[in-house]
Amino acid sequence: MGQRPRSEPKCPTHTGEVARFVARTGGGLLCRDCVLLGDLKAGDYAEVSVAAAEARSRLEKALGAAMERVRELRQGQEKVASTIPAVHEAYVNVVGAVQGKAETMEMNVRGRRDAWARKAEQEREAAVLDLMRQCEALGQLKRGVSNAVRVGERVWEGSDELDCLETMAEMRDALGKV
Repeated sequence: MGQRPRSEPKCPTHTGEVARFVARTGGGLLCRDCVLLGDLKAGDYAEVSVAAAEARSRLEKALGAAMERVRELRQGQEKVASTIPAVHEAYVNVVGAVQGKAETMEMNVRGRRDAWARKAEQEREAAVLDLMRQCEALGQLKRGVSNAVRVGERVWEGSDELDCLETMAEMRDALGKV
């Protein structure tokens, strides 16, 4: 399929004239008559081909700058993407360390609590044993007092002296154990 020949642009002011120039300010199309008969100075217009080449050059520079920026952005994106695994690994390590420290602290607290509980249990057992010894001593004291009361009753009733001495010996033995 062949390309259709491009038609030349026409001057909007002078009908039928081909616009071979472009105004530098405003970009309007100008023909030869506009340039020769108008109030334009040499720098106010340019040939279409020259203006097109200048515009193309400006566009190429802008496109080049845009492509460079895209390249920089892609490099930055790749750098960020390559850092993410390292940052994630560091995050996981920190979280693991914090969790490990928390578990260690929890174990220390449990150990201390258990030690205090054992100590309290030992102290309670010691207090119970001491109380049992005191109860035994009280029992012996009670038996000694009962014996003393019996001796007193025998003496009062006029028992013989030998019975009183035996009972007193029993009392001394019982009180010696207290």
